[in-house]
Formats: sequence, structure tokens, C-alpha cells
Amino acid sequence: MAPDARVRVGTALLIVTPAGDELGTTISGIEMIDRGRPLSHAPFSVPPAITKKQLPIGSKVYALQDPAA
Repeated sequence: MAPDARVRVGTALLIVTPAGDELGTTISGIEMIDRGRPLSHAPFSVPPAITKKQLPIGSKVYALQDPAA
């Protein structure tokens, strides 16, 4: 994904666990709090069907390029 690309609800994600398992999902929500300064991160949620057990600490999250973009 290009550095200037926008991430939004519905953006496809690839999550890779420390064990190497891959899980495809999408962003279902993004926290939109104005903290008065730019941040390099923002909390987001995934669909409720994804459990905490599927997302162990240390998992890496990759936003996938939207083919329509």
C-alpha cells in the first residue's frame, strides 16, 4: 500500500501471527478522536467474528492495496 494511501472502514487487512498463521479480514471501525496533534497510529476494530485468540500479541497487521484505487 502506498504511504499516502487512505485507510478506511472496509480496507482489507492481512494479519500474520507470530506462529506464521495468516488471517484475512477488514477494518470494521476506526477511532476518530482529535487529539490536537498528528499521530502515527489509530485504534481500529475488526469484525466481531474475529476472536482475541486469533490475534495473539505480536501479530503483524498489513493493509492491503485496494484494486479499485
